[in-house]
Amino acid sequence: MNAARLGWLALVLTAAAGVLPAQLQLTLQWQLPRDGLRFGDEVVFDVLRSWPADTTPEPFGEAALVPLAPTLVEVVALDATHERRRYRAVVFAVGEVVLPPLVLRARRRDGTVLATSHTPPPLSVGSLLGEPAGEFEWLDAFDAPRPSHPLLWLAAAALVVMLGGFWWHQRRAPAAQTSALPPSPASIAAAALRALLLPGPAASPAAVQAFYVQLAAIVREHAGRGLPVPAATRTSEQLFAVAGAGAASLRECLSACDAVKFAAHHPGPAEPAAAQQAAIAFVAAAVA
Repeated sequence: MNAARLGWLALVLTAAAGVLPAQLQLTLQWQLPRDGLRFGDEVVFDVLRSWPADTTPEPFGEAALVPLAPTLVEVVALDATHERRRYRAVVFAVGEVVLPPLVLRARRRDGTVLATSHTPPPLSVGSLLGEPAGEFEWLDAFDAPRPSHPLLWLAAAALVVMLGGFWWHQRRAPAAQTSALPPSPASIAAAALRALLLPGPAASPAAVQAFYVQLAAIVREHAGRGLPVPAATRTSEQLFAVAGAGAASLRECLSACDAVKFAAHHPGPAEPAAAQQAAIAFVAAAVA
C-alpha cells in the first residue's frame, strides 16, 4: 500500500472517530413539505452550529428569527463542538419570507472572538387563493361549494315569516331602553397590556425582545391619541417632553423598552412586570 493510500485511510479513520477539528460554521436548514409551503402551514427548521474545540460559543441570537415567531423544540449536542437547534413555526405570510443574517461568535481562552454569519435561503410561501391571489387569505372551509336545494328556499321563507312575527310582537310591547356604550380606548389599551404574557426566567432572548416590542407598541399607540405629536414616529425623549398626566409612568415604561430593544439590556426577573405596571399606570393617569 503506497503512502497516498495510507494518508487517505488515516483521514477516513480520523473522520469516523469524530476527532476532526470543528470549524466555526452556522447553517439554517428548512424542512419543507413536498407539495410546497402555503399560508398557515407549519414549517420546521434546524440551526446547525459548530465551533473550534479551543473556543466557547456565545448564546445563539434568536432575535433574527423573530419574523417567524418560532418555538424552540429541542437542542441536541451532537458532540462537544456541534449543536443542532430545532424550531417550529406557523407561516402567516405569502410570497418570499427573508430572515436577516444569523451570526455565530466563539471566544478563545485569550479573549479573541471569532465570528461567522449565514444568510438563510428565502422561504417561498404560496397562497391559499387562486391566481392571481387577492388581498386576504381565507381558510379552506370557505372554498367548499354551497349546497343548493328547493327545500332550503322553503326553510328560508319560513324563517323570514317567523322573524317577522317576532318583530311584530316586540313592536307591540315597548321594550326597556338599554344603552351599551362601546369600550373606551383606555380600557382597550389596558386590556391589551394585561393580556401580554410576561417572559419567565427561562424565556429565550427572542421572547423577551418580543414582549418589550409589543409593550412599547401598545403604549405608543395609546399615547398618540392624546399627545400633540405623532407618537409612532417620535423618539421617547420627544414624547417625555410633551407628556402631561402620567409622564413619570410613561418614562419608566419606554425607558425600559428602549434599553432592551436598542441597548441589548438583559432585564432581571422583576423588570418585565414593572414595565407592564408602569404602562398600565400611564394609561390610567391619561384618562383620570
